[in-house]
Amino acid sequence: MQLLPRMPRPGLPLLTTLHISDSMETRGGCGSAVTGHLNIVNEDTRRPVENPALRAMKEGIILGLANHTILIGKDESELPIDDSGAPIKDAEGRIVGSVLIFRDITERRLIEKERALLADIVESSEDAIISKSLDGVIESWNAAAERLFGYSGDEAVGRPIKIIIPPDRIQEEQLILQRLRQANELIISKRFDNPGTADA
Repeated sequence: MQLLPRMPRPGLPLLTTLHISDSMETRGGCGSAVTGHLNIVNEDTRRPVENPALRAMKEGIILGLANHTILIGKDESELPIDDSGAPIKDAEGRIVGSVLIFRDITERRLIEKERALLADIVESSEDAIISKSLDGVIESWNAAAERLFGYSGDEAVGRPIKIIIPPDRIQEEQLILQRLRQANELIISKRFDNPGTADA
């Protein structure tokens, strides 16, 4: 049996193969051995998560862990992971083990938390904060915008931004959108012309 030797390196998957012998399978020893080496918990509840290796072997299916799952190392370090497992079958179709792939998603989880924090700030702001597409369609609408303009989020999102612009300012808004579209087209053109300087 090969068990998890170390924590995965950032951004790289770690493949772990678990094999079961007839004697261990008969005694039920495989389940306890695997469970003891893979300390996987839910990030929010801190409760142990069902071992995907055991499910893959028991049910004979390919599966993954739920979101917000953490792998705890021997040194008590914590790593947010994505995981998938699949059964290994012999030539006769009998399940003889499973393969698991752990991927470090620390960077993705940080981005998710930053986005959630930003969304909370926008929603709790006393200022009306509205986002729109380059076509002038409302994409987000916070609580302060509801109070100021009288439209709920469901009523406003997906409608043209001109619903909140005075008639004498519509032309000005159209010019602004046109300039934004032209600037965006210029950026995209530069990226295609100079793929090595995409951020220029």
